[in-house]
Amino acid sequence: MNRFTGLLIVFTAFIFLSCNPKKSVDSLKPVSIAQLKTNPSDYLDKRIVITGTVSHVCREGGQKMFLFQNHPDSLIRITTGPSLTEFTIDLEGKEVEVTGIYRQLKIDEAYLTDLEKGQMNDKGHTNENPSIHKNEPVAGNIQRLRERIAASGSGYITDQWIEAESFTVLSDKD
Repeated sequence: MNRFTGLLIVFTAFIFLSCNPKKSVDSLKPVSIAQLKTNPSDYLDKRIVITGTVSHVCREGGQKMFLFQNHPDSLIRITTGPSLTEFTIDLEGKEVEVTGIYRQLKIDEAYLTDLEKGQMNDKGHTNENPSIHKNEPVAGNIQRLRERIAASGSGYITDQWIEAESFTVLSDKD
């Protein structure tokens, strides 16, 4: 009976460990901005790792920074997530690795109409859309978004960003 119990314990432990593999951040393969823009649905609401050079950190609160990889014209916005309070301006020009959740928002006329109603009915309403910049009046932002939607020809535009969980400075590019 002892031998049987020992084998049963070993077998049970083997089954338990093989059914619950641990996934680490290290197992995430870095994603490029081009991959995100080409196949956004492959990454939507998933945890990703991206590296790039910080081109800008927003001066108002530091909740946004912009990364580029090979070409400074191709940017992705990184926002602070629940575990980060702000990015500091000394990150500008540095290469960083960011781990976070890839987010996307579809902005169409219905979305903008709802946004306008919310702004008109609730003076204390704070907009959670990262496309809207705090310093610009909401009406101006909405008009700017309508113009972009009209120019798109598809009836909508998408806003894409990464909600950062953590980041590491890799090097100083200066």
